[in-house]
Amino acid sequence: MRWDRLFGEVEESAADVMADERDTLAEELGAEAWAEMSWTDLLAGDVVLALQGGGEVRGAVLWSSPDLVMVSAGGREVAVARDAVMTAVASGRGAATARRVGWPAVFRAAREDAEDVQVVRRDGGTVSGPVVAVVADAVVLVEGGRRKVIPWTALASVRRH
Repeated sequence: MRWDRLFGEVEESAADVMADERDTLAEELGAEAWAEMSWTDLLAGDVVLALQGGGEVRGAVLWSSPDLVMVSAGGREVAVARDAVMTAVASGRGAATARRVGWPAVFRAAREDAEDVQVVRRDGGTVSGPVVAVVADAVVLVEGGRRKVIPWTALASVRRH
């Protein structure tokens, strides 16, 4: 009986060690998976995005790209600069659909549809009007009869009217 008890203790100890090793491996794998994620991989469902310069965009995430997150807010699409987001609160689990669309495509679509846009800059200022040109690193709008050049780096969000 002594041997049975000894073997039982050894088996129990080995099972505990294996369980600890399994738990450690699971934690390490979980940490690696988290380390490979982008914050936009955590966006799904309804979101509230607090933007640099103040202001928020509330709505449902449609998709994200390396430069922007597209949100359906109040029946309108709002393009939000990823690097202008200060805080994101998401109600759902999962990830936004990934796309390879940048700022030029957003503004060209508005120009082709003859829709005015409202640009919210990172300093909180706004510029509204039709898109007259899309250049490599900026958009040109007409507001109050004057052409205004807005570099991509100044964009916080863009809403089509």
